[in-house]
Amino acid sequence: MLLLRRLAALLACVAALVPRATRPLQIPRGGATRPGRALQIPRGGARDDGGYYAALGLDPKCTQRDVDKAYRRKSLRCHPDKGGDPEEFKKLNEAREVLSDPAKRKQYDRFGKAGVDGAPGGMPQGNPFAGFSQGGNNAQAQQMFEQMFGGFGSAFGDAFGGMGGFGRPQPRRFAITVSLDDCFTGRTLSVALENNVRCRVKLAPGVGEGDVVKARAGDAVVQFELREAPHALYKRRGADLLLDARISLGDALGGGPSVEVARPDGSTFRVKLAREGDVLKHGALRCVEGEGMPVRGAPGKRGRLFLRVQVEFPDALDLDEDRRRELERILGLPPSAPSSSNAGSGDRVARRAAAGEWKTARRRPPPSPGFGFAFR
Repeated sequence: MLLLRRLAALLACVAALVPRATRPLQIPRGGATRPGRALQIPRGGARDDGGYYAALGLDPKCTQRDVDKAYRRKSLRCHPDKGGDPEEFKKLNEAREVLSDPAKRKQYDRFGKAGVDGAPGGMPQGNPFAGFSQGGNNAQAQQMFEQMFGGFGSAFGDAFGGMGGFGRPQPRRFAITVSLDDCFTGRTLSVALENNVRCRVKLAPGVGEGDVVKARAGDAVVQFELREAPHALYKRRGADLLLDARISLGDALGGGPSVEVARPDGSTFRVKLAREGDVLKHGALRCVEGEGMPVRGAPGKRGRLFLRVQVEFPDALDLDEDRRRELERILGLPPSAPSSSNAGSGDRVARRAAAGEWKTARRRPPPSPGFGFAFR
């Protein structure tokens, strides 16, 4: 009901702002105004028809501090407990309540007591345009309009979205789990929501953990926050990927052949881990540029792929005495004592090599990734 009243007042205010032909001044019957009474023209400036400034003994141009000081001084004198007049004390409190509130004081200064005693929100009772001149006063109409509807952020503005139509509700957000493969290639998912409502969620290549994707569900817009499921082979950090490359001990000692790597989309490529004759150490990293995840928002650009060497040692070596000694020579191991049996000689070589009995270099811990972060 209040909203309708405000809307009606708004329409009346707009009508007052529209220029119209000046109507002749209506002279009371009898041909003249009453003797001694001039035609009343609304004045600018503060009005004190409620006597609030007078009750505090202040000028309308007083400050908030003046209001507080005057109230404290007068309330001590006219308090009923000290023999003061209850009506005067009531008037004093009423004046302080209005003049201490900047919004109420502004209405009181413009419209007098009717501006604060009217309908909720400070609208004067009766006709809010009663004081206007009959020819229309655009300045006064504009002032009244700003007073009643200037702060559209309250009930009126909330209901109509600031005169721009009804406000839209905030979109609802859901969490969905996606695979790294879908994030690599991009995909459109069909997601079931409440009440059997389904919507299509389009994943662009390169999306990942924490990204928010918008979709339509009927007439509404919903948001989906992505949760990326762990992958069986790959680990991801942003646009970079980490993959373990498993090679045999023989390949590690010989520099290793080129290995075949499978991308998340199923395609493959081959890469050489080391130069011919180099020894690949367990835990070593090799970086391949442009073979990581697609970079979201940058078509054609992809991150890095890091291959981590995993050397698979044999459980046992079946070597005769001559081969064992040759292997010790190649690896730089000190010669072992002769054995009456060749059985287990290869195992001893493998154990000594794994224990770090190298002549040229000791086994070192795997090198750090060298790219500033750890994969999850």
